[in-house]
Amino acid sequence: MSNIGNMYEEGRGFQQSYSEAIKWYSMAAERGNAIAHYNLGVFYEDGKGVPKNIDLAIEHFRVAANLGGVPEAQRMLNRILRGRNR
Repeated sequence: MSNIGNMYEEGRGFQQSYSEAIKWYSMAAERGNAIAHYNLGVFYEDGKGVPKNIDLAIEHFRVAANLGGVPEAQRMLNRILRGRNR
């Protein structure tokens, strides 16, 4: 499911659609997919296809980091939290 979300996000095999990407990433995240959580975090941090929401970005990066397999999730989480503590 996360792969399908990525295909929609990048417009590979499908017309690019952030809303479809979010739908597929959300389904994969509900099933515990760390990559999907990470990608949702990026979408919420950037406001890509959704209203920008740093709290939801943090939540998704935190879950992705805890699930493991996505080292970038912890880096993104640390970066955001450092910025909030300034």
